[in-house]
Amino acid sequence: MNRCMSLFAVACAMLVTQGLSAQSPDLPDLDPKPITEAVRAYETAFNAGNAKSIAEMWTEQAVYTNRLTGEVVQGRKAILEQFQSILGAEPRPKMALASDSIRFLSPSIAVEHGTAAITNGSSEQNEIYHYTAIYLNQGGRWLLDRVTDEEGEAISYHSKLKELEWLVGSWEASTDEATVSLTCQWTTNKSYLTRSFSIVANGESMVGTQIIGWDPVAKSIRSWTFDQQGAYADGVWTQGKDQWVIANKGYQSDGTKVGMVNVLKQIDANSFTWKTLDRMAGGEILPAIPEILLTRVEE
Repeated sequence: MNRCMSLFAVACAMLVTQGLSAQSPDLPDLDPKPITEAVRAYETAFNAGNAKSIAEMWTEQAVYTNRLTGEVVQGRKAILEQFQSILGAEPRPKMALASDSIRFLSPSIAVEHGTAAITNGSSEQNEIYHYTAIYLNQGGRWLLDRVTDEEGEAISYHSKLKELEWLVGSWEASTDEATVSLTCQWTTNKSYLTRSFSIVANGESMVGTQIIGWDPVAKSIRSWTFDQQGAYADGVWTQGKDQWVIANKGYQSDGTKVGMVNVLKQIDANSFTWKTLDRMAGGEILPAIPEILLTRVEE
């Protein structure tokens, strides 16, 4: 358990984005059909005025921003109330959706980039906008966790993450225990950062992905970390005087509850350090991971 936890702690510290084009090279071929079917089902439910069906297409903890009012709500019940209001208007709005690209960041997370056209219920077209949707596979179903637009909301979220823009690029680190490779990019509309990582330690390896975004409900930067074996962690980022502190809670693939605190500190434009403190797994206190130096890889 300690070795697995050690690798996962490194994973939680290091992840940040790839774009929305082809599939990640470390993943097996994954079928985008379930995502496209989810998009079609969403469009159908919206145009039928079925708010209940739409709400069931979101995760229990999803965050939704009402484009009309700017109100941000969290949770399936609150999302249901939003769509009951939107679809109860007369004339009822209509929607057409087109997926421009789908990228799988792990077997349980996908990012869709698409275009939406909204009309007021007549033949007159009112609005066209581009969006980015994050899907999570829960219980065999691909569910929406959040959606951002390229216009107002994406610009706002991008500004919240500007303090982390220096992470974009490729990074490497090597210690006596592990070798780490990390790639960070913006998503297409720059509303999220994602980090893909690869870690090798004592003959064991781990690959995974982390998404970093702005949580408008908690009003803080938040991250979601996934590895190829099914481990998951949710992190809350807090900026200190010269460092970032990330408090992570999650589960290993066998259901063991884990927690850790990562401390990330920029040294200069081409290097940063991280260390991991307060590690726990299944109620067991584990040793801290000493500070590691990462350096930028020239493109």
